[in-house]
Amino acid sequence: MSVPRSRPSFFAELQRRHVYKVGAMYAVAGWLLVQIVTQVFPIFDVSAWVQRIIVLLIVAGFPVALVLAWLFDLTPQGIVRTDELAPIGPTPQAERRARSNERRLNLVLGVLVVLGLAYFVAERTLLKPGGIAGADAPADDKSIAVLPFENLSQDPDNAFFASGIQDQVLTQLAKIGALRVISRTSTQAYATRPDSVGAIAKQLGVANILEGSVQKAGDSVRINVQLIRADGDTHLWAETYDRKLENIFGVESEVAGAIAEALNTKLSGSEQKELAARPTKNPAAWEAYLRGVLLLDRGEVEADMRAALAQAEAAVQLDPQFAAAWALDSKIRGALYIGNYDSSAASREAARTSLQNALHLQPDDVEVRIAEGCYVYWIERDFVAARRILEAVRPRAPGNALIPFTLALITRREGRWSDSLKFFGEAAELDPRNPEIISQSAFTSLALRRYDLAEQYLDRLLDVSPDSSLGLAGEVTLRQMQGRLDEGDAFAARVNLDASDLIGISVLAYQKQLQRRYGEGAALMRQMLAKRAQSATPADAIYQFKLGEFLQRSGDAGGAAAAFSLARTQVIELLRTQPDNDLFLVARGVIEAALGHREAALAAIHRSIELLPPERDALLSSEHQLALALIYAKFDEQDAAIDQLQSLVKLPAPTHFLGPPITSALLRLDPAWDRLRANPRFVQLLAAADAAQLAKP
Repeated sequence: MSVPRSRPSFFAELQRRHVYKVGAMYAVAGWLLVQIVTQVFPIFDVSAWVQRIIVLLIVAGFPVALVLAWLFDLTPQGIVRTDELAPIGPTPQAERRARSNERRLNLVLGVLVVLGLAYFVAERTLLKPGGIAGADAPADDKSIAVLPFENLSQDPDNAFFASGIQDQVLTQLAKIGALRVISRTSTQAYATRPDSVGAIAKQLGVANILEGSVQKAGDSVRINVQLIRADGDTHLWAETYDRKLENIFGVESEVAGAIAEALNTKLSGSEQKELAARPTKNPAAWEAYLRGVLLLDRGEVEADMRAALAQAEAAVQLDPQFAAAWALDSKIRGALYIGNYDSSAASREAARTSLQNALHLQPDDVEVRIAEGCYVYWIERDFVAARRILEAVRPRAPGNALIPFTLALITRREGRWSDSLKFFGEAAELDPRNPEIISQSAFTSLALRRYDLAEQYLDRLLDVSPDSSLGLAGEVTLRQMQGRLDEGDAFAARVNLDASDLIGISVLAYQKQLQRRYGEGAALMRQMLAKRAQSATPADAIYQFKLGEFLQRSGDAGGAAAAFSLARTQVIELLRTQPDNDLFLVARGVIEAALGHREAALAAIHRSIELLPPERDALLSSEHQLALALIYAKFDEQDAAIDQLQSLVKLPAPTHFLGPPITSALLRLDPAWDRLRANPRFVQLLAAADAAQLAKP
């Protein structure tokens, strides 16, 4: 008489049917697929909604895989229903079958785990997007940094001439593909004759240092240069060039060619042609051009750019055939346009005319092509065309950091955020101590809510420039987004209260708003306005608007109304000459809402969306949505406000002055959303935002 076999437990049956192992294999394989979809697909411009559908299908497939593992088994005869297999007994045949299945599943699981670990390590080392590239990078034999050239002229005003020669040597070196050349922005802080060449080389990640001096007396110029191998302080090459001013053109190319030869670099035919080109034969035009280039590079305030424009205009008047000077003129006007200093129709037309002149004279010149890419990006806002122009010219100037930096800004506008970080990293390799590159990398990381990466960039920025307003403001913003306001105060206290620093002051004002310290916020705004002559500038209008907000929240309705009215007058004056300026339209929208003018507020925002719809500019679309959310919340249209916020918590969303990217911490802290707090949809939104942040790397 046989004894009935006891029925296995549910968990034992899960093990017998390999449900655990199938689940583990699917989890690892699914994770790998998700990484491939999110990292690789954007390179081929696969749309975000296609990526989301694939990820959702992968997630939805997990329970399906578990059910199939329960129902079916893999045998030498093929796939059969598990119920048709006899329970595993002690017979040798059954044990061999079990061991065979186990080995196959263990092998598959092992391979998947190894692949997953390999990707995990690679992602955090080799594949890490924009990961602080250029910071103490290892040097290669053909890497070089050009230190500031010493001015030996008796006239201190000739210091610009020494800097101009250094800049042009760099420009020529950047055209040699075999060399890695560090940009002037990263070297200009160093002494012309440093005590430790090796320490500087290590900081910049180069093997070679070029030192030089320039002496200008009347129409005579003497240029001394020496190439030093940093690891042993060995002089590889040195030369002295004596020229008359009318024959100075081309000396930078001679220096670049000699350096290439000293570093055993053979120039291609196209590189030789690039170096042989002479931009002008007019010494006065050349001097004006050099001054313009240096002023634009400095470009810290509007006055620098206006002065640079005056020099570019002088250069083309002295030599109307000077294509590079026309290109510089166009580029400066484009910088004024994109910086909201002058986005009038007259400014756009002047930039277009200068570019056309440059293209007519030398359509294939590197500087002209770069200026064309900048014009198409800054003024025409045709990001695809601008990207193609710059990608085409990049092989001819591989050491020019402006090209990958501009590509980073363009791809960010296109919504290709991973590509943007990659290009920022490539720019940083050529210009590792450029505060603008580092700060843009940091704020892009903040937009993606990648806090660890953003903190690395911000620490790097403050290492390069300890008093950087952008760096300190970024540190405050990082902590605001995480709800760590007390920690943000320590950085906020170090920000220099410069009334022209719209970003820095806006971040400080937002800190007061989040902490509900309205009296202190109003005092800060009054302090900034007192430092400025009252006028119709973006900063004046925004400071007046923020003053009105602080006064309104502290109970001073009359003072708030006066501040809002003045802000409205100022922004209308700005729009009178620049009616299509996106920033001014957004500012008018929130100001009209503060005055209770709902229709006027919505009209201004919808006009800005019409000018730059989301599919045209991913960078600014989130600002439009945030403005709409603020307006709807102001008029207690809660569902409409929450509709906007539901997408904002997911989008990369840097903004000009309305605040940082939306996070669950900011939704809880910001008084702008007080009316929404009891709404069940808002509570659900907070929970979803918390979950989304926990899922981030």
